[in-house]
Amino acid sequence: MTVRAVRYLRVSTVAQSNSDRFGFARQVEICERSEALHDLEAVTTITDTISGGTRERPGLDSLARTARQAQATSTPS
Repeated sequence: MTVRAVRYLRVSTVAQSNSDRFGFARQVEICERSEALHDLEAVTTITDTISGGTRERPGLDSLARTARQAQATSTPS
């Protein structure tokens, strides 16, 4: 059974977002391999370009909201 998933990708700087080693494209490749291995279907991708030293991460907040909404819609009424 395929499970729907949300990808969360983060880099600290704009320069890192295009990096061959840790950039968004590389992170997507890693996610795709994991999704195939674990029968996951990515329904959306959320990104943050922000330092790990800050607590404000809009993308992570969006991920939490998305997870809460998915939980609410999957509950039988």
